[in-house]
Amino acid sequence: MEWKQGKPVATEADVRDWIVWKREAARERQRRRRRSLCRVDYETSEATKRFLVYLQRRHGPVGVSTILDAIVARWAASWQAGREPELW
Repeated sequence: MEWKQGKPVATEADVRDWIVWKREAARERQRRRRRSLCRVDYETSEATKRFLVYLQRRHGPVGVSTILDAIVARWAASWQAGREPELW
C-alpha cells in the first residue's frame, strides 16, 4: 500500500489503497466498539414489539436500543431510589 493517511488521494492506486484503509479503519472502530459495549440479545413477545413500535411512532424515528436504554435507565433510577446508596 503506497497511500498514507493524511495524504491526498491523487492516483487510481491511491484510491484503491484509500478504499482498503477506509474499510480496515471502519472494521477496527467496530472491533473497539464491540469490546467496550455490552451487547444484549433477546427475543421480544408480540405485545412488546407492538409497544416498541408505538413508542417509535410517538417519539419519532429512534432506534429500539435507544428506547430500551431509556426504559432501563428510568427503572434503574427508581430501583436505586429505594436502595441504600452503598448497595448500588
